[in-house]
Amino acid sequence: MQKKIIRYDMYGRFIKEIHLPFPVGVSKFTKVNGYYIFDQQTMRNEGEWKYSIVVLSEEGKIVNKLFPYTQYADILLSSRNSFYHVNNELFYTPIYCDTIFLLDEKVAVPQFVVNFSDKWVDNSFVYGAVKDPMSFINKLRDCGFITFLNVMETSSMIWLDFMYKGIKYCSLINKSNAQILTYSNSASDDCRDLFGEVLATWNDFFIMLESAEGISQKFGLEVRPEDNPCVIFVKFK
Repeated sequence: MQKKIIRYDMYGRFIKEIHLPFPVGVSKFTKVNGYYIFDQQTMRNEGEWKYSIVVLSEEGKIVNKLFPYTQYADILLSSRNSFYHVNNELFYTPIYCDTIFLLDEKVAVPQFVVNFSDKWVDNSFVYGAVKDPMSFINKLRDCGFITFLNVMETSSMIWLDFMYKGIKYCSLINKSNAQILTYSNSASDDCRDLFGEVLATWNDFFIMLESAEGISQKFGLEVRPEDNPCVIFVKFK
């Protein structure tokens, strides 16, 4: 609400304060090539800010605006991670979009499309007026559309997770041979129990968190239930 970013080092020592030209609210942001990239999705209704991506310099000055939009959504069905990095390159999944883009401070270049055919979410559904949030959530759970698409990628694999008719699915795509494996939470070998939830990537690893209880059950390690969650680095073959 104070329209600024405050930077600290790993020891909590103040580095600098950057004043921003707009309140960011719950915007997601990352940094590439020395620029701050903000993902506002479609949450702003002021004409000058109706862009999903706003690029700022390290001094907080506007450098660029990308992905203009005309429709404002009452409720956002956003992914957990709209940004991810592979080999020092930044990739972006716009809200309500089936295309993944390579992004920098100047331009967004399409990389690949996740083709769900007629199961992809319809704009009239997501941009309709929401009078009763609970009714909308129930409608969302039972709809025949793919929602909440989340994409993460390493140099060898692509991870997708999404919701369809109230069930969470995850898919693993091998980039070398295009083999696709898909799991659902409706089965005993669901993707969450097997793999956890992907939070980020590092080199060729997917990064996940697992509770102490889960670590004990799945890997037989001696941990206490009250221990902190463990960070797991996973590589799929």
